[in-house]
Formats: sequence, structure tokens, C-alpha cells
Amino acid sequence: MQNFSLHNEYKERYLRELSRRNEIIASLAMPNSIVAALFSATLYLVSRLHLPFILIDYMQLCLLGAALICLLFAVYKVVRALIGYENASEPTPFALEKWRQDLYAYYVAENITISDQEIEKEVLNYLYGEYAKNAELNAKNNEERMIHLNWANRSILISFVFIAFCATINVAVSFSTPATVYDVRVIDK
Repeated sequence: MQNFSLHNEYKERYLRELSRRNEIIASLAMPNSIVAALFSATLYLVSRLHLPFILIDYMQLCLLGAALICLLFAVYKVVRALIGYENASEPTPFALEKWRQDLYAYYVAENITISDQEIEKEVLNYLYGEYAKNAELNAKNNEERMIHLNWANRSILISFVFIAFCATINVAVSFSTPATVYDVRVIDK
């Protein structure tokens, strides 16, 4: 009975890691949306800068450059969280049947008599061993994905701070700069 509960634990952990992987991948949609919005805000603020630059414009340009670097780093980390991980899956029924047949052939070749129940028990042990091995690999991959996702989130937050600071400066400058007064003369003929 203890062996059965241990096998169930292997299977549950394997299924939990698959579910966790799907949750991590689904959670990557939000950083992608935020990065797109912040990138748009960065482009808008850059378009508000006018030549010739004065000191405050250089400050804004530096802030926007730092925000852009953070956004590019966030994109890199999101891509790293998505790509490059080979998740292990449970053996297919065909692979299990082949393993069972190979095991039976081995016992026949070695002149060992074994019942079908014992072979089935060994196949189940093999299956649960695969669950344990694959759960371990998937857990490792999920941890690495989470590290990349956390770095992406931190980078997005830092870029947001840079963009917010730059937007505040931009708004303050636009209110403090007097509007251009055009010299209009009426000529009477």
C-alpha cells in the first residue's frame, strides 16, 4: 500500500509541474502587454523632444534610453522564459507496450519464468519512475522560467519608473514653456 501511495505522489507531482508550466506561460501575456504599452509611451515621449536640445531634453533622452534598455532586457527575459526548455512528458502507450514486450523478451531469452502480473508490476514501476524523473526535470525548467519572469517583471518596473519620471518632466516643461506668440500685423489697404 505504501508503494501505491508513493507512485501516486510521483504522478501528482508530475501533473502539478505540468500545470505550473502552463500557468507560468499564461502569466507571460501580461508582461508582453505592459512592454508594448511602455514601448509606445517611450516612442511618444521621444517624439515630444524638439531640436535644438537643451539640458532638460538631454535628461529626458537619457531617461528614455535607460527605459528602452530595461524594456529590451525585459523582452529578452520573456523570450528566455518561453523558449529553450524541453519539457519531459509521460511515456506514450506505444512506448510502454514496447518496453513491456522488450522486458518479456528479455525474460524469455534469459529463461526466467515470470507471470504477466509481475511484468505488469514492473511496467508500472517503470511508468512511475518516469513520472518521478520527468517531474524533476519539469520542476527545474519551471524554476528557471520563474527566474526569467521575475527579472522581466523587475526590468519592466524599473523602465516604468524611468518613463514616469520622464513624462513628469515633459509635462512640467510643456506647462512652464510659454506658448509661441506669433507676430500678426494687419495691413490696411
